[in-house]
Amino acid sequence: MGIRLGNADGAPTAEQIAAMYGNVYGMPSWSDFTGAFGQSYNPSAHPFAGGGTRALVATAMGHDYTGVEIRQAEVDRLMERREQLGMEYSVVCADSQFYPIEDGYFDFAYTCPPYYDLEVYSKEEGDMSNADSYEDFLDMLRNSMEVTYRGLKDGAFF
Repeated sequence: MGIRLGNADGAPTAEQIAAMYGNVYGMPSWSDFTGAFGQSYNPSAHPFAGGGTRALVATAMGHDYTGVEIRQAEVDRLMERREQLGMEYSVVCADSQFYPIEDGYFDFAYTCPPYYDLEVYSKEEGDMSNADSYEDFLDMLRNSMEVTYRGLKDGAFF
């Protein structure tokens, strides 16, 4: 039978998403992690939307997901996937270090930051994966985490 990520509105299962798009990295572990909290978090934030695993899992589990991604091509791909799956989530093209999140807005934040000096995701200015030094990478990551943290409500999960 497999893991059912959907809710009453008929969101696709992990198997259906995998059949359409191949293996979606980490989907079972993210659904287990998110489900462990036993409630929907609306809205939820993700400062590194990347490949979209958390967008799919969060939305399928009933969360109101907003992701920030620095690469426009990736945002476009995620919006196309959203339309194909008939799901509702938001991904904006921005640098998560500076994205204007309203203070105290989000109930939950996910994160899966880029790697330093292992894989370069893009040549975009502000892409942490191509930081000049580890110290620069940590400063960029800290900036992004501070912006995200300010966007969380009191008692929210990060």
